[in-house]
Amino acid sequence: MRLFFVKSRKLFILEILATYLLFVACLVIFQRHFIYHTEWPAPDISLAPVGMQEIIVTTDDDLNLTGWLKYPRDDDKPVLIFFHGNAQTIEHRLGKVDAYINAGYGVMLPEYRGYGGNPGTPMEDGLYKDARAYLNFIRNDPRLNQQKLIIYGESLGSGVAVQMATEFPPYRLVLEVPFSSALDVAQSRFFFIPFLSYLMHDHYDNTSKIKNVECPVLVGTAGNDFVVPNRFGQKLYNAVESTKKLVHYESAMHHNMYDYGFAKEVIAFSEEAP
Repeated sequence: MRLFFVKSRKLFILEILATYLLFVACLVIFQRHFIYHTEWPAPDISLAPVGMQEIIVTTDDDLNLTGWLKYPRDDDKPVLIFFHGNAQTIEHRLGKVDAYINAGYGVMLPEYRGYGGNPGTPMEDGLYKDARAYLNFIRNDPRLNQQKLIIYGESLGSGVAVQMATEFPPYRLVLEVPFSSALDVAQSRFFFIPFLSYLMHDHYDNTSKIKNVECPVLVGTAGNDFVVPNRFGQKLYNAVESTKKLVHYESAMHHNMYDYGFAKEVIAFSEEAP
């Protein structure tokens, strides 16, 4: 009887170990499916504000991507490029950019590869290529004010925004519920998996990159953020070496910063004297 229980315990341990290894393997193999949620249909331009139009850009790896653009009311108004988070499409960010359009800003809503009907598969390097294509569009259009470029990153888009701010120095950088790095967030959730830094494909190491950003930086964090806990936004804010401002709403969640007036903070920050 004792031998039976010993064998049963060993079998149980082996089953637990096999289940753990299978879980880790699935997490590694399908990790980009967990990061990038691309199941949403193509955005409907008819829902966009009057005057917003579709644009097509071509990436360095020959993908034609469709995004949206609203030209500024006046030539001296800022141009805000909004890099959205990991779910939904640019259509779902219209409620956020309304305030900037009403203020006369130019607004570009770039859509990533694999999102909103665009071709390609999202990954860190790919999203950087997408962002460069949209920013080159801005750089080459004389109707868009190069001197007042605002790069905006929401959640996952903060990783794209920080990288682009190191390549296309903006007038302002705005980061809504950002993270210090994708690895930090993953390690907080999967603390029981060792060597995550070697297993993850996409790191989005914002903390090390933000030190190379020289423009003023606005960071917005939410106290009830269970997607990207605000300690990661605080860590990123602490790493900023340029002029910076932190806006924290203790009662806010990951997706409702605008219910607490974040748009007004962005506009005020954008219009402060350099």
